[in-house]
Amino acid sequence: MIPACMKPTSNPAPEFSPLFARRQPVFSRDAYRLMFFAGAVQLLATLLFWSAELAGRLLAGWTPLHTVIPATWAHLFLMSYALFPFFIFGFLMTTLPRWLDGVAIPPHRHLTAFALLAGGVVLFYAGLFFSKTVLTAGVTLLLAGWGAAIRALFIVYLGAKTADKHSAAIIQIALAAGWVGLLCHLLWLLTGQIDWLKVSMQMSVWLFLVPVLVAISQRIVPRLSSRLLERDVAAARNWLLPAVLGGGALHVVLALAELPRWLFVADLPLAAVAFYHALRWQIFSAFKLRSLAVLHIAWLWWGIAMLLFAVQSLTLLLVDQPILGAAPVHALGIGFATTLTLALATRVTLRYAGGSRRLDSVAWACFLGISVTAVLRIAAEIPLLAGHVGVSFNLLAALAWLVVLGAWVIKFAPHYFRQQAEA
Repeated sequence: MIPACMKPTSNPAPEFSPLFARRQPVFSRDAYRLMFFAGAVQLLATLLFWSAELAGRLLAGWTPLHTVIPATWAHLFLMSYALFPFFIFGFLMTTLPRWLDGVAIPPHRHLTAFALLAGGVVLFYAGLFFSKTVLTAGVTLLLAGWGAAIRALFIVYLGAKTADKHSAAIIQIALAAGWVGLLCHLLWLLTGQIDWLKVSMQMSVWLFLVPVLVAISQRIVPRLSSRLLERDVAAARNWLLPAVLGGGALHVVLALAELPRWLFVADLPLAAVAFYHALRWQIFSAFKLRSLAVLHIAWLWWGIAMLLFAVQSLTLLLVDQPILGAAPVHALGIGFATTLTLALATRVTLRYAGGSRRLDSVAWACFLGISVTAVLRIAAEIPLLAGHVGVSFNLLAALAWLVVLGAWVIKFAPHYFRQQAEA
């Protein structure tokens, strides 16, 4: 049985007649269909772009792609502001009304947000290879799409009937911070001032992505664990979300102040918080059920990522030399963010698909493959491994991502065009 907080909301808004609902294409009726499908397309498009870039750098006879902004910055932007947000907005538009005992988001709001976001992504890709002006227009459309999505969710928040709005409030703050970070990226494109880019990249991770995903996890993981394991699983501590938001803000301040040696002050406590809650939520028992295990695996990756960030900072402080390169970033982006967003998307998708709501062997292999990919990408940053094995772990990780996430897309994307199964 799926908890009420996980059940998608698909009822049409009062201003839409039943006749309109019947005529509306299946694909566009529910926010999760549009947003998850766009996210699935973005998974493949972003990874194809980055794999082609890596091949150009590492393979003889292959020319790197020509882009109007550095490819690395484009990759970070696409992941932070134009890939994960599709899954996050789709999930929140589906579940937040039920969390808050509020009114379902009317179709015209999620359609508006989707059209702006999708249009912005298309223009961004076109501009990335041909015109900075077109790329800037794409970021502007994305900014408008984010605004439309945030407005739709905020209206639900304001109309909430429940008094338990703690996690929803943190999510609203983090979404607003993400919008500001996206605005900073636009200001960088318009002015050329690199400081705007630095602010944008820091905010996208520490004030948007991490707080949103942690807030979703702290609401779902312990409740779902209690239900599926049929035992009492302790809820998250009340201080968890303020600690994450405060720790993220401190990380941003230290990073922008160019004090990487002191980032452990923010990151080490967050690692402790993550591991503490992993034990509190009975992570070892969770592996009895695949659908529950993937959520716990994602949470564990958050703790691992924060520990790697802290180790990186401490080695800079003690020996004045980084030893992990970009390993912490990829533990966070691949291990935590990718695993969790796809786990959430999978649960909502299976809720509508009919039949079993448990992960089959193919889906389970996809999630295990994400963790393997994260390990490969981390290995690429360890000189002792990367320099003596004779293969590019970086390229292997990119190819693994394409295979694993391509399999996930092939398995789940067709569901977004099918008629909804009866609950």
